[in-house]
Order: sequence, then structure tokens, then C-alpha cells
Amino acid sequence: MENLFKTTSFKIASLLLAKGFKLEAIEPTPDPRRKSFVFQDKPERTQLITDFYNGVVEVNAKQFADSQRELKEMLYSEPK
Repeated sequence: MENLFKTTSFKIASLLLAKGFKLEAIEPTPDPRRKSFVFQDKPERTQLITDFYNGVVEVNAKQFADSQRELKEMLYSEPK
């Protein structure tokens, strides 16, 4: 079984996508206004998220913005 990581945080999902984590799926949650982003997990994920919240993560600004745009396109193109 694959090691997966799920988050409902759009910012964390954008970060992971920008850092090269593979998005496996976007799943519904009990709250119809939210979705869960499912990624293949990597050992560096925990430190990456910690660094993000501490304001010390380094990410290419264009890649981060492109990741946000890509996720939004996926969210809004999904059947309801």
C-alpha cells in the first residue's frame, strides 16, 4: 500500500505540489465546502510543513503560484 498524506489546507497543498509531491486525488470531506488533497508522501514532508509555518521554507514563487492556479482549476472543474 502506498504511503499517502491528506490535507484540507489549500496553502499546504499548493506548497507540496510546488515542491514536486505527486497529487493522487482530490476527495470530498464531510463539509461540502471543503476538499481533501491526497498526495504521495515523502519523508521530508513533515519538516517542509514545519518550515512553511515557521516562515523559513524556500519555494519558487512562480511554482507556488502555478500550483495554486492548477489546484483551483482542478477544484472548479470537478463534477459536483
